[in-house]
Amino acid sequence: MAKLVSSLYLLLCSFQVYAQNGPQDVAPAETNTTGIITFGVLFFGMCIGFVWYMWYNEKKKGQDQKPE
Repeated sequence: MAKLVSSLYLLLCSFQVYAQNGPQDVAPAETNTTGIITFGVLFFGMCIGFVWYMWYNEKKKGQDQKPE
């Protein structure tokens, strides 16, 4: 496991060196506003839905238990 972790670290370091020394004449990609807005709505909607789902399950679990 230690060899795997050390290999992964060296691999990531080599990616950083390549990124710094790679081609510099590449233009940055243009952003698509519609795609960013769609991603934001879906991402935050899923986060809010997950929190609501967990809250609903806890509430439902509490109602299912009958006091003795």
